[in-house]
Amino acid sequence: MTDIQRFSRVTGRDIFLEANGKRIAAVESCETQARREGYPVVPFGAPEGQAAGLGPMQYTITLSRLSPENGEIDLFSFSGFSLVIVKPQARITYEGCEWLSITEKLSPRECAVEKAVLLALSRHIS
Repeated sequence: MTDIQRFSRVTGRDIFLEANGKRIAAVESCETQARREGYPVVPFGAPEGQAAGLGPMQYTITLSRLSPENGEIDLFSFSGFSLVIVKPQARITYEGCEWLSITEKLSPRECAVEKAVLLALSRHIS
């Protein structure tokens, strides 16, 4: 058995949304996808590309089970907010976040944001 199989691995201590320096919602879990577009750089008259050009990094993040920190808030109204992931040795902040989609579960007894997808403009580790 390897060390990875034998010991539990802590991947995160806290995940939350932040706006204007204030914590607005707790997040149960998240999945992050980082991607960028690539394109070949072909010199004039060459039959094939000689290098690869890369576009800006894009971060698409899927959040599960959002819970407002101070009562009910309208998550739809937030723009340019941050997602903060606190790990044992680092703090990862995704900034300039915008909603791509929000899925709410509504019933007479509960109202919860089950899933939300956002686009972040930048990622910083501290």
